[in-house]
Amino acid sequence: MKNTITICLLICFLSISSIYSQENWIEIGKSNISDETFYINSTYISNENSVVKIWIKTITVKEIIKSKNNSKSKKKIKTEKKFLYDFDCANNKIRILYGIFYNSSGEVTNKYNPDEYEIPWEIVIPDSLGEYCLSGFV
Repeated sequence: MKNTITICLLICFLSISSIYSQENWIEIGKSNISDETFYINSTYISNENSVVKIWIKTITVKEIIKSKNNSKSKKKIKTEKKFLYDFDCANNKIRILYGIFYNSSGEVTNKYNPDEYEIPWEIVIPDSLGEYCLSGFV
C-alpha cells in the first residue's frame, strides 16, 4: 500500500511538472564519469502490480578537437538514446524492454527490441541510475 501511494504521488508530481515544461523530459541527473545527462519522460509512466514502466533518455555531449594546419577547432557532438524500462519495486529488479539510438543529426542509428518473453530481470546495482530511479518509486 505504501508503495502504491508513493508511486501515485510521484506520478502526480511528474504530471504537474510536465505542464510547466515544453517537453515532457525531466532531468534526473548527470554521470560522474562521463558526459551523460539522464531524463525521464513523465508522460509515459505506468504502474501495474508494483512494476513501473518508464522511458529514460540519455544525452551524451562529446567535445571533439580537430587539428589542421597548426590550428585547432572544437566541435560538440550530441548523441541520444532512449530506453523503456520495467522497474519491479517489490523485488528490486529492472529490465530493458526497448531501446532506440540517435546520432547527432537526430537520425535513428540502432534499435534494441528483444522478444518480451526473453527479457531477463536484473538485480538493481547499488549507486546506479537504476537504484536512483527505483528509490523514487519505493
